[in-house]
Amino acid sequence: MPKARAGWKRGEYKLENHEFYMALHFALQYNKWVDRYNAIADTSKGIDNSREKVQTSPNPDEVENTAIELAELKENINAVEETAKAADPCIWMYILKAATNEGITYNYLKNVMMIPCSRNYYYDRRHKFYYLLSKKIKVKT
Repeated sequence: MPKARAGWKRGEYKLENHEFYMALHFALQYNKWVDRYNAIADTSKGIDNSREKVQTSPNPDEVENTAIELAELKENINAVEETAKAADPCIWMYILKAATNEGITYNYLKNVMMIPCSRNYYYDRRHKFYYLLSKKIKVKT
């Protein structure tokens, strides 16, 4: 497995080591969130799954807990997907694949998935992804 290089201080998207690792580990949880989101029994058909609209009582029941968990999972999933789209609308699926799975290199993307861009362009967009995600996580916390 290739080693992820921590932070970079050159170029337009400057990140410190800890900012990069925070964004990297946040993105790597994406597949776990998607699996959990899809696995949860949808007992909340009548409840809008947005954190602001879910009303909780002092003793929330299982439906409320499930709705809250679904809202949080969807919020995290959307954060990663929207950031990949913001990094580059043309190759966002490749960025998402590489950022959310360990061991996906540019060579894999080029040879197996036929990414339609150069190595330098891809890495610049990936840097932008981690930069934007890092800023999004800071705002969220």
